[in-house]
Amino acid sequence: MAKHSACAATSAIGLVSTSSVAALTIRSPFSHPAYISWDAYERTHVTLAMNTNMKSRMLPKAGRGGRALLAGLLRCRRCGHRLHVAYAGRSGTMPRYYCRGSRDRGERSCIAFGGLRIDQTVAQTVLHAISGHAIEAAVEAVDQLRRQRHE
Repeated sequence: MAKHSACAATSAIGLVSTSSVAALTIRSPFSHPAYISWDAYERTHVTLAMNTNMKSRMLPKAGRGGRALLAGLLRCRRCGHRLHVAYAGRSGTMPRYYCRGSRDRGERSCIAFGGLRIDQTVAQTVLHAISGHAIEAAVEAVDQLRRQRHE
């Protein structure tokens, strides 16, 4: 049985066989019948690694199910860390954005602010930008770019 959880998982689903010798791990992608292709496995593995919370700096992240519109998108101007979201209020639905970067080093928090107003402002701005003929104009712009590339 594989000692490393990622190796054990890939072995368990029939993608690879794994043998560990000291610190060396050997993966053989063709030792068992595969449920998915090796390329699909590697693409999925990269996507999962990029979406692992707190493991990347500027990579895209998947949401974690909260209602805050800007969760995972905001960064602290002072220290550069990603802002976290906490939910308050009686029903636990009032978002609050805050930086934990300095607090992890024993210092005061860089910034913290309520999320309702900024979420509403961003949502209204986006809806205003795409209202009217904005979508049609964007589609036309994309079509123009495609035509220019083919000329």
